[in-house]
Amino acid sequence: MQLQQGDPIEERYKEYEERGTIIGHFNYCIGSYREAAISTDPKFDHIDINEKQKVITCQFFSPFP
Repeated sequence: MQLQQGDPIEERYKEYEERGTIIGHFNYCIGSYREAAISTDPKFDHIDINEKQKVITCQFFSPFP
């Protein structure tokens, strides 16, 4: 069995490269949920106001400055 030391390094680099895209998508999702929560569009009327308020006031941890 041959030890392949480069594979973990390559995998971590790939994760690093993809992180920005994933974080961007995550932030987009959060923004769209908040927009839906503050929207007056009737298609969101079925969502309880207390649930909407949770989304609006949600403070989430961001490890990035």
